[in-house]
Amino acid sequence: MRWLVDGMNVIGARPDRWWRDRDAAMLRLVDLLERWAASEGEDVVVVFERPPSPPIRSTVIEVAPRMTWLLVRTTPAPLRTRPVP
Repeated sequence: MRWLVDGMNVIGARPDRWWRDRDAAMLRLVDLLERWAASEGEDVVVVFERPPSPPIRSTVIEVAPRMTWLLVRTTPAPLRTRPVP
């Protein structure tokens, strides 16, 4: 299964003063998702409202700006998705 993660919603759910440095918060989330995906063998795409600066590169998960998320959602092939509470 492919996990599509709304990065800013996940970041915003934790009151850890992430708003002081959004890019650092994005980097922390990508690090956590990379470790989880690698240990569990999961396919993860994390979507942010804007590209992080500097760009975050990962060989474990996909880091995508909002525009890419729109393209993924409109592909003709059906996606198997499961919302996570």
